[in-house]
Amino acid sequence: MALPAADQSHYIISPGDVLDVSVFGAPDLSQKAVVNSGGNIYMPLINYVHVADLHVEDAQLVVEKAYFTNGVLKFPHVTIVISSYASGVVLMGEVVRPGIYPIVGTGKLFDILAEAGGTAASAGQVVTITHKGVAEPQIVTLTSDPIKSNSANVPVQQGDTIVVSKAGVVYIVGEVYSPSGFLMDEKGQYTVMKVVAMAHGTTKFAKTSKARIVRRTSDGNKEIPVPLDKILVSKAPDIPLQSNDILFVPTNKGKQAAARGAEAAISIATSLAIVATYR
Repeated sequence: MALPAADQSHYIISPGDVLDVSVFGAPDLSQKAVVNSGGNIYMPLINYVHVADLHVEDAQLVVEKAYFTNGVLKFPHVTIVISSYASGVVLMGEVVRPGIYPIVGTGKLFDILAEAGGTAASAGQVVTITHKGVAEPQIVTLTSDPIKSNSANVPVQQGDTIVVSKAGVVYIVGEVYSPSGFLMDEKGQYTVMKVVAMAHGTTKFAKTSKARIVRRTSDGNKEIPVPLDKILVSKAPDIPLQSNDILFVPTNKGKQAAARGAEAAISIATSLAIVATYR
């Protein structure tokens, strides 16, 4: 994102920025200068000038003073325009275009997200903002609620780092029609019943009384029994799921064996009927 030259006077110059330095009436002194790691730019006849951590308008005065005090120009007039930014708001995580977005003074979070093309489909609700010079990060929760959304549009400024989290995922495997992983969004708590419904229900071979949640913890995987048979008929409360939970619906081997036996009997009967037809 480029800023109009008129808006750059309050931008704070950082190492890595590329400056177009124009010296009025002295085209041989005008040049494109890169701010080095020490915060300096090289200018003809006056050597290095320190400009980092200065607003653009202050840097112009510093260069003018250097030309005057070194006796190079009696009435120097210097204009600086930022042609490439190395600093600004650093935007990372689940956004369409992560990167560095220059900002003058104080802006708003949503403006920066809009410049980046918005959040990605995989984005979660949590945004972490580390403000320059502040140890404790600010946590913001994104929401589609217009009333709550206003409070999430917090101020950000140059030097801040913004990280958009990745949405959590819950998984369902085993005897369901559509085993899958589902991105958790803000539309409500993900529960066992909700995920089963999203997987289009259990198959006829499901052993719903032995379903379980596999949850990853700091001590390893933990298995949590789920009375899915009772939950499905509202005889037990639904169970909330956490990010990265795996809901496993096992196979009822007795039902499966019986079904295979029935299929085999039907197959034999069909074969006998075909044979009888040709006798």
